[in-house]
Amino acid sequence: MNRGELVEYINNSILIGDIVTENSEIYHRMIEEDLLYNTILGSVCVDGVYVKQDEHNMLHLVYYDRWDKDVLLGDCIDVIDSCAFAWNKAIRSISGDSVVKIASHAFFYSNIKKIDFPNLIVIEDNCFYHTNLDTVTLNKITLVPESAFQYSTIRSFIGKEVREVESAAFGDCGTLKHLILPKAIKIDKRYQWDVFDNLKTLQVPESCEFKE
Repeated sequence: MNRGELVEYINNSILIGDIVTENSEIYHRMIEEDLLYNTILGSVCVDGVYVKQDEHNMLHLVYYDRWDKDVLLGDCIDVIDSCAFAWNKAIRSISGDSVVKIASHAFFYSNIKKIDFPNLIVIEDNCFYHTNLDTVTLNKITLVPESAFQYSTIRSFIGKEVREVESAAFGDCGTLKHLILPKAIKIDKRYQWDVFDNLKTLQVPESCEFKE
């Protein structure tokens, strides 16, 4: 299904809020997984993938109720919402050409190892918390927020446009050895002191400010 077909499907479908009741299977399963039921309100289900369109015509992936190893979003999704892939133990890789934002806890405790989002602009806190990521290159984000990669297995991070790294962004990432931030202005080392001490490569401008 391409982007145009997805939009048409959403516009011609009954929204989840109209058909899901407290007695439904999906409601009880989401409660068991500690996901808020209201995260899927206003969405439609397309073969196990819950999506919605916001007032700005942005397409959101709300919840991924499938167990695919490799997820190919193409140009269909602009935003990956909070907890969309949380606790998903099947996923290994994901790509999306039109994804510009990944919300908080989107991949929380998932087994994601590889991401490819060439147009990603914003990531929120805890989005890749406790994941199996290895090498990450993000070309357009300017902020690595608090706990974004905390407890992940990341080995190398390249942020070509990153200006700021918040506290614990890479906290407890004992495998992180290479951090390339050629435009960094400010790095908050709190709750990730040991990670920075053990880096083999740290590439930042001489003018970069470190907060201890």
